[in-house]
Amino acid sequence: MTGRHTASGGEWRPIAQSPLSPRTEPAGVWTGEELLVVGGVSWFCPPGADCRGPNDEELLLDGAAFDPAADTWRALPEMPRATFYDTAHWTGEEMLVVHQPFTVEGASPRTLPAAVTALDPEAGIWRTLDPPPDGQFTHSLWIGEQLVLWSTDDEYGEAIQTLDPTSGKWATLPDDPLGPSFDRGLAWLDGRFYLAALSVDDDRSPRHFVVTSLDPDSGEWSGPEQTDVTFWGQEWWAFDGQFVNASQRAQGAVGPDTVAGAFDPATGEWSDVAQVDSYEQLQAGCQLPMIGPAGDWLAPGRSVLVALDPPVAMVVPACPGLLEPSVGVWTGQEFLVWGGLADPGVANSNAGLRWTPPAP
Repeated sequence: MTGRHTASGGEWRPIAQSPLSPRTEPAGVWTGEELLVVGGVSWFCPPGADCRGPNDEELLLDGAAFDPAADTWRALPEMPRATFYDTAHWTGEEMLVVHQPFTVEGASPRTLPAAVTALDPEAGIWRTLDPPPDGQFTHSLWIGEQLVLWSTDDEYGEAIQTLDPTSGKWATLPDDPLGPSFDRGLAWLDGRFYLAALSVDDDRSPRHFVVTSLDPDSGEWSGPEQTDVTFWGQEWWAFDGQFVNASQRAQGAVGPDTVAGAFDPATGEWSDVAQVDSYEQLQAGCQLPMIGPAGDWLAPGRSVLVALDPPVAMVVPACPGLLEPSVGVWTGQEFLVWGGLADPGVANSNAGLRWTPPAP
């Protein structure tokens, strides 16, 4: 299935200049009123290069909040822990930053362990929560009252961990029935966890995902069920009442039969997800970070937006001056992006842009 929507009168517009220095990999989140940007590194890695990690001098702890209604920034207190390829979530009161372990380079390299920190932006206070019991994870998800951590590959560990940030207590979900697997993707939909993965002993060619779901009240998993869905990418989303992977076959080294999919729990049926026409189109658009549901659109990363009804895919217009923004959020009316690699990829940026997409 293909489909592409062209933005009409929808160009990116600059926002006020931030007080932060140029950087890449800060953590960012939308609170409902402000874009919060914290941390990151001044470390610069050209596109496609194999770079070392940052050193102590390249770690940044400052932050700032942007009010799009007033087009103004305000300073935030320094973080207690550096960020590098970390994610953030808004709880309704705090910004949770989920820190993955990483090595700080230098004469005596050191590893910063996994951690979770939280900022109350109104009080201007950071706090540090207990670290995850299993410090090996690759992804995180906020489901309304709990933070959920998991890994996309079983070599990192299959346990799905949860954190109640109010009590500070960690727990582990019951073991899933998928066994050793990879490209594991998780979403929260209608009070259930949905987990998709590729099995390591699956000899079907091409590989197909299997899907299972967990009722957290009973602690019981259903399935797994084989699907006819196969594609490159493990990012899954709860969107428009469905369990969706919006991978674009043009993005990577995948075959012509690769099909993205959306599962409707109400009907038990799978449907295809719209695709853009070519890899060149994806390269020409603004390379958004993974934002997720954005009104009638899903923003799964790269330069594509996807809608399920009607089933269309749209290439996002190029971001003037930003090659790969590090922070991207949906405010309810528009996209905000900030920082990351400046165009043409020879330095970092501290610029921001805003854009309102057309309706699908």
